[in-house]
Amino acid sequence: MIKDNVQIIGLGQCGGRIAKEFENVGLNAIYINSDEIDMRGLSISEKKKLLIATTGTGGSPLKGKEILEANHDKFTKFMTEHMDPSKLQMFCAGGGGGTGGGFICPAIKLAKERGFKVGVIYTLPLKMLGPLAAENCFKTLKNLKQIELNTFIIADNEYLINKVGISSEWWTKVNQVIVQNVISIYDIIRPGKTTNGGLGSIDKGEVLRIMQSGKGETDVRTMYLSIQDFKLEDKDLMHKLFEPVLVEGFDYKTTLSYLVSVDVPIKGTWTEEANRIFTLTKKMCGSALSRPGMFVDPTLTGQVRVTMVNAGLKLPKVIQSRMNNLKRDEVRYKEKVSKVEKINLDDPGDGFMNEDFDF
Repeated sequence: MIKDNVQIIGLGQCGGRIAKEFENVGLNAIYINSDEIDMRGLSISEKKKLLIATTGTGGSPLKGKEILEANHDKFTKFMTEHMDPSKLQMFCAGGGGGTGGGFICPAIKLAKERGFKVGVIYTLPLKMLGPLAAENCFKTLKNLKQIELNTFIIADNEYLINKVGISSEWWTKVNQVIVQNVISIYDIIRPGKTTNGGLGSIDKGEVLRIMQSGKGETDVRTMYLSIQDFKLEDKDLMHKLFEPVLVEGFDYKTTLSYLVSVDVPIKGTWTEEANRIFTLTKKMCGSALSRPGMFVDPTLTGQVRVTMVNAGLKLPKVIQSRMNNLKRDEVRYKEKVSKVEKINLDDPGDGFMNEDFDF
């Protein structure tokens, strides 16, 4: 079970709320923050939380890092006492804030120095939060890409909120989608399912191996297919199989290795449908190392559940584009600052002023 293999560590407001959703489904979670307000209303045990400061970071990862460095001994003691050497340490952080962005790289490095396996769930901020959040996010993302992680899962809040819709509980719903898809990986080996003859099962070691394969991103998707779905043309069925769940834009041809598990009902013969799924997945993922499996799940009736894990992926194109746009905006900002610094207030005489207010 996932609770036997993963320890959740929530950093900052966003990371803490994701961690709480993991705790709600039975996983052990600890929480680290710099703002007392963020911890209110979450019903977290005092033993499981560390409040390093009380006033937050003002949205600055640099300030977050400074707070952590000023409380290094306190932070190290808390982490050392709570990290479980038998488990993957899964850090959760929001990319747009100061606490998560400032804490996550030092926290990961501490865990790695202690010999722990490390995973990250990193969320991209909503566009409405503006350029500061975007800058925080992508600068931290760039730093994370320099660290060798066992698992790196990215979730795009902008994409997810468009899926769940705006409501009074949109944040909770987004976090639940993230958690439900991550834990679906371990549902593959849930007790009660049996091996379908001929195609073989997938064991815990194989799940963990695929999850930790390569230095790229890991994409996790679970979808349900009806009998009607299998009447679709191959291109339409493939679209369903690879519809984005947490983030869009992955090029699945860059997959290093993948796992695809097909769960079917007790009644009926589903081998043909499973083989079709395996064939389409192989076509999409190219020459990547694969591990297909098929189970009979007594909880299913009239539909097939497909769980896919693609590991070693390159950053999604949509994220690369947003990072490039941020870099472009930074260049434009520096150009504007440079122009301001070069303004000459002398009388221009009969000179001509262009659209950039240069003579």
